[in-house]
Amino acid sequence: IEYSNWLLSFSMFIFTCLALVKRSAELLIHEAGSRDTAAGRAYLVRDRGMLEMLAAGSGMASVMVFCLYIDSQRALGLYTHPQMLWLIAPLLLYWIGRMLLLAHRGAMNDDPVYFAVKDRTSIMCAVASIGVVCAAM
Repeated sequence: IEYSNWLLSFSMFIFTCLALVKRSAELLIHEAGSRDTAAGRAYLVRDRGMLEMLAAGSGMASVMVFCLYIDSQRALGLYTHPQMLWLIAPLLLYWIGRMLLLAHRGAMNDDPVYFAVKDRTSIMCAVASIGVVCAAM
C-alpha cells in the first residue's frame, strides 16, 4: 500500500475532531453532575466551549484537506471523474456539523464513531459518499 500524505492529513484532522467531540460530550455529562473535572482527564468542565471550537476547526480542516485532494494530481490519476468527489464535501460538512451540534445538545452519549454506526443519518451520508466514489471511478 502506497503511503499518502492526503490520507494522513485527512485522518489526523477528522479523528482529532471526533476525539474532541467525545471529550466535550463527556464534559457536558460532568457539568450536569455538578463536577468541575473529568476523572482521569486533564480537562475542566469549563473547557468544553474551547474543545467544541477546536473540534469544529479540526472538522472543517479535514473537509478542506479533502477538497484540496480532489484537485490533486493523485486524485486526477486515480479517478475517471474526480470532479464528482465534490459532492462528498457538503455531505462531510453536514455530517461533521450535525455531530458537533448533537454533542453540544447532549444528545451524544456514545463514542462518535459508535454513534455514527448506529445513526441512520450518518449511515445515509456514508452510503451516499460511497456511491459518489463509485461514480467517480
